[in-house]
Amino acid sequence: MIATMLTIPFVKQYWFFCEIFYTLSTAALKISIGLFLLRIAVDRWHIWIIRWIMILNVLFAVPYCLLVTFQCRPISYWWDLNPNHHGKCISPDVIMILTYVVSVLNSVADWTFGLLPFFIVRKLQMKKQTKVLVVSILGFAAL
Repeated sequence: MIATMLTIPFVKQYWFFCEIFYTLSTAALKISIGLFLLRIAVDRWHIWIIRWIMILNVLFAVPYCLLVTFQCRPISYWWDLNPNHHGKCISPDVIMILTYVVSVLNSVADWTFGLLPFFIVRKLQMKKQTKVLVVSILGFAAL
């Protein structure tokens, strides 16, 4: 029982940092995929779609990450189970709503980056079999 009580704060602390690093890493991954797609996109609309997704990704991921990081004062109050530790956190409903918003935006970005290669490649002059292969390889961004 005591061993379990001692490990729970560490688990919550790791969960806290995993949430922060997951948000930052997915944002960085979408930026890198967007930069790659910008290198092969030639149509003006495709370029603007990629740029807007990258901009919206940064505009939502960075504030969300900061909000998650500083949702409690002191920060350690989020994972500390000591009854003598005093602090204050913002409402979990706010975090939940913003998590849904960021998740929807990530999903839209994933689908867009996954389907956009089809529209980039469809007008190229190459065999249909080659187009399917290229679109499949480029479409792995959705994963």
